[in-house]
Amino acid sequence: MSNLPLTSLSAVQQYLGLSGGTDDELLTELVARASDGVRSYCGRDFAPADRHEYHDGDGGDTVLLEQRPVAEVFALSQDGAGIAAEDFAVYAEAGMVRLKSGVFGRGARNVYVGYRAGYESVPGDVEQAAIEWTAGLYRARGAGGRQATSERVGDYAVTYDDGEGEGAPANVRAALDPYRVILARPVR
Repeated sequence: MSNLPLTSLSAVQQYLGLSGGTDDELLTELVARASDGVRSYCGRDFAPADRHEYHDGDGGDTVLLEQRPVAEVFALSQDGAGIAAEDFAVYAEAGMVRLKSGVFGRGARNVYVGYRAGYESVPGDVEQAAIEWTAGLYRARGAGGRQATSERVGDYAVTYDDGEGEGAPANVRAALDPYRVILARPVR
């Protein structure tokens, strides 16, 4: 996965109401950690990149790719024999390639797909999730690393994240859930 930040230092500073120069080094590190966390939680990369995958042919007409959205499939083959672009359809948002006729023959890693996938720019809700996760990490410095999920000022009260969800705060998980990729792979 890429290590490109999913948001900027200035966006986080603006969200936190901080001026430039205030904790820049720390915030830059937290942006990187939050960006890695977003990618890990979602099980995907957001930056556009060429990808190369081998899949097991299962007798079906569809291959589910690991990354989406798919911008282009530049190579598809089965058992080393190329499949012409007019013989398959690409479902970009679903990350699927489907043969227009026939099936992928059964075999271990006998279907090769070369493709380009990812977003040209980070979706706004993904960037906002990265900002909020970064802000939560920044605010958690004095709370033993736990992130507050709610706060009240009169008769002071604070509620901390329950720690569930692979480290992502609940509000961030909710924003990122539509981007999660969970692939079922056969166990060997």
